[in-house]
Amino acid sequence: MGIRDRLRARVRRMVGQEEASSPPRATALAPAPASPHAPRLPPVAAPVEPPIAAPAHASRAANAVPPSDGSLDAGGPPSPAPSMPELRFQDDHATSDAPVRNAHHAETFETTEAALQVRVYSRAAGLDITFPCEPGEYILDAAERAGHELPFSCRGGGCLVCAGRVDEGAVEMDEQYVLDDEHIADRFRLLCCTTVQTDAVFESHLEDSVD
Repeated sequence: MGIRDRLRARVRRMVGQEEASSPPRATALAPAPASPHAPRLPPVAAPVEPPIAAPAHASRAANAVPPSDGSLDAGGPPSPAPSMPELRFQDDHATSDAPVRNAHHAETFETTEAALQVRVYSRAAGLDITFPCEPGEYILDAAERAGHELPFSCRGGGCLVCAGRVDEGAVEMDEQYVLDDEHIADRFRLLCCTTVQTDAVFESHLEDSVD
């Protein structure tokens, strides 16, 4: 055996020892061909997570019936609908003193050629005024229309604040509730409900004089 043959034999031995000492290599196996008679398995579906339950109060709120007035209910008792303010007739002269409130507050007149002259005086109050008064116009209204102030309260024939006495002239008093026949016979009148048929003169501020 020549030198070349001995070298080849030695190389083979060395290669064989290395293969014997090294771990066996894993061999990838090819997938077996599918058999035409093998049963087909359904595809595996992805796991479905259960839905998150809504809180109980949320479901009650969703099923709640909205209030009939259109307001939103936050879970408490329904709030009352705002009430409209009550409209009332305003009158600076009307009070609750009289049995018939504001019964003798007549409409505003304008001075005409038919106007009569009325004088009202009071020694106690230092008053002496003269002003025109239309037929059918109450003396208190005519005095105010002329810019004069006479005492009054109920303006409805139910108190004695505007009481006066007729000194001259023909007058007529509408329905009132405080003067009796004796007072009327003594020429007491309530200026809030008394009209004149002729020129007239009255003494005013006599509330305390009516017994």
